Amino acid sequence: CNAGFGNWQSGWSAPKQEFCCKTTGRGCTTTTSPPPTGAPVVAPVVDAILSTPAPTQAPVVTTGTPAPLNECQVGGVDEWSATKREMCCRVYKNGCATPTPPTAPPRAYDCDAGFAMWQSGWSLSKKEWCCKETGRGCAFDCTDGFPDGVESWTPEKRAFCCIAAERGCPHKAMFMSTLARLAPRPT
Repeated sequence: CNAGFGNWQSGWSAPKQEFCCKTTGRGCTTTTSPPPTGAPVVAPVVDAILSTPAPTQAPVVTTGTPAPLNECQVGGVDEWSATKREMCCRVYKNGCATPTPPTAPPRAYDCDAGFAMWQSGWSLSKKEWCCKETGRGCAFDCTDGFPDGVESWTPEKRAFCCIAAERGCPHKAMFMSTLARLAPRPT
């Protein structure tokens, strides 16, 4: 019902006009509403449209008389009922609600609260979460000296911060050798 709509009055067959008018509100000689959602489409009308050959004469282009407005081009969207807005959005892509951007998930912990006493004042789960998410509350402070002072970090601090907070990660070979050196040895 979108194809040839600009010239529907002379370019569409009567069965196509009837079908499009009933299902989408387009091609009507008078303004009508499409059927409610879920209404069945009558098969004979569809068959008639599909079996009707395209017009053999050149389409007549009229000027000066615009096509009649459909009901989704009249009035302000804010004045429409929810049903009309849903139909106009679905059929004409007009009056659709603007999607709201997703909100950030709530933070599990406030990593600034009590930070001065994090070593003794935070729970183990808060330490782990804050270390992973913000680099605070780690066995090593992965925010201290990052990013400009990473060169002054000890190899142990680099290895820890690389794993725990993805900060200060050295070249892979150097990292692996430090990790191997720090790994517990079997006794």
